[in-house]
Amino acid sequence: MSLATDTRARGFAALLNFNGETLTFRSSPLVALVDRSARPQANLQEIGLGLLPASTIELRKIDLASNPLLDEVFTDSEGYKHRIRQIQQTAFTWKLTCTVSGV
Repeated sequence: MSLATDTRARGFAALLNFNGETLTFRSSPLVALVDRSARPQANLQEIGLGLLPASTIELRKIDLASNPLLDEVFTDSEGYKHRIRQIQQTAFTWKLTCTVSGV
């Protein structure tokens, strides 16, 4: 790993420790960053999902045994469901755009 990638990975781990949120995914808990202020992506609007509340979830790749799939669901501590609508990846994280539905 390059110095920049290693530094970013350590910074992301520190951010998870400070501001991470425990979510349930595939019946297991994991810690991720959740941005509830995300705006729906334009391509979600094209398929009729743009009016739903959106979130962005970012988690470390090593925390999942296999790649996340579209339409899989995270559940937060308040019972909200975050359904994966778009998947992006960095060198060591998954960045997932989700639609959010109530309890």
